[in-house]
Amino acid sequence: MTINEVIAKVDELRPNACTPAQKTAWLSEVDAKISTEVHGEEAPVTYVWPDDGDTALLVGPPYDRLYGLYITAMTDFLGSEYDAMNVSAALFEEAMGEYARRHRRAHRPASSEGFKVM
Repeated sequence: MTINEVIAKVDELRPNACTPAQKTAWLSEVDAKISTEVHGEEAPVTYVWPDDGDTALLVGPPYDRLYGLYITAMTDFLGSEYDAMNVSAALFEEAMGEYARRHRRAHRPASSEGFKVM
């Protein structure tokens, strides 16, 4: 999913007053965290609006729902909709945890069990 696709989907489901530049900054925050904390990269991924609008985000289906949840949580926060924000934030944390666990399982180092070091 690209930045533009996430923004369009969120705006369709939950109209808001936040600019695409602000939403891109939030998506940049999410992928910076994913690139460094989950993927173990040294330099965080960053995006700039509008140049990166057609850039594919790091997480694909079925875990990519985390992006819309993060934007929704942030727009709820800015709109002082704290109950809605708490729900969106909890769903985001759940989705992020699911992705992180799946990624770590898929990228485990090979086991050295069965090999003897001499």
